[in-house]
Amino acid sequence: MAKLTVEVYGVGRPQSGQREIELDLEPGASLEEVLVALGRQAPALAGQVLGADGRSLRPPYVLNINGLSFVEDLSLRPQEGDRILLMAPPAGG
Repeated sequence: MAKLTVEVYGVGRPQSGQREIELDLEPGASLEEVLVALGRQAPALAGQVLGADGRSLRPPYVLNINGLSFVEDLSLRPQEGDRILLMAPPAGG
């Protein structure tokens, strides 16, 4: 199993009741599979942060890998030990 950590920011944090969520996934799992596992671990995110299909994000939520790069391609396969940040970009004014 591959271990990944999802850090939850913004509205997702009080909804999930967790700051970080540890996931055990099959090696080579995609970000789409990360979202499915996240929905199982934190079902309160479904429909609010996660899309109705459980395999996507609702706007304006985004994923960031290790604080280095934002990703849109959910077929991307993070590496074991990566930290995936789940957040909504701050609104401008």
